[in-house]
Amino acid sequence: MDDKEQAKLRRYAVWLLSRRDYSQTKLEHKLRSKCEDEQFIQNLISWCESLGYVDDDRFCAQYVRRQIEKGLGKQRLLADAYGKGIDKKQVEKCLNGLEIDWYEHACNAYNKKFFSAFDKKNYQEKAKRQRYMVGRGFGFDEIEYAMQVAQIGE
Repeated sequence: MDDKEQAKLRRYAVWLLSRRDYSQTKLEHKLRSKCEDEQFIQNLISWCESLGYVDDDRFCAQYVRRQIEKGLGKQRLLADAYGKGIDKKQVEKCLNGLEIDWYEHACNAYNKKFFSAFDKKNYQEKAKRQRYMVGRGFGFDEIEYAMQVAQIGE
């Protein structure tokens, strides 16, 4: 790989990072699509990290906050983070730092979607609501709590 190609790849990496944050894993994947020189890619990522352009802790914190604002639960957050190249331990560290009440968060997500009460004997409706909440990443205890609080509030 000559100097001109290296400079072009370096500009590409800076351009990517100027648009949004990437984890090291995702940036490495993007750079591999443009170049096969593994050593240069690792040096480029180290260079970006030394300048503060790539920071996995910062990326993880932003990602976790964004997903929580969307109303997602802990299980969904952990599963989606894996796809973004974030380590599970790193996500759990961010979550512990935020001290989230998952039961209250589940209530907010439930009430945002379902603002009307349902008949307790209508099991299809109850199952539908439970599936929605499971898909959002909440545990069954959190879902039951949210549904009970919503019934009491009506």
